Amino acid sequence: MMKNNEVILDTKPLIMAGGEIIEQISGKYGKKECRAITEFLKEKKISTTPQVFAEFYSLIKSHFGKDFSKYSLETMKKIFEEINEVYVEKEEIINDNKFPDFGFTDISLVKSGKSLLTSDFSLYNYAKSQGVSVKHIDEIFTLGVVK
Repeated sequence: MMKNNEVILDTKPLIMAGGEIIEQISGKYGKKECRAITEFLKEKKISTTPQVFAEFYSLIKSHFGKDFSKYSLETMKKIFEEINEVYVEKEEIINDNKFPDFGFTDISLVKSGKSLLTSDFSLYNYAKSQGVSVKHIDEIFTLGVVK
């Protein structure tokens, strides 16, 4: 079960917290889902890792180029200012036996010591197997966590 007041975001939930940006990236999630994520995150202490910030930028830039990346970063700046950064030592990440399967970003999230919100089912399953409190974003939509 996820702690009520604290959550660490994977890349897609971070993008969805920005609302309109996700609609331009993926047809799977629209305004309703972005609102649900935003509502779910209200009053929570939100964190992420530097690796997620880097993934966010890379994803936006690869989809839309430099101009949209600048717009996205300007739009997300206020959100970024409110997010806490969690640092996991490089050695802790690379010494995880699943590092070759998941890489820096996912292992940093699992090792963060925080409740995780993700859209990645393989990360969700690995985090669960490690005893991490984790929620998949689809749970927020299908289980009525936010209506």
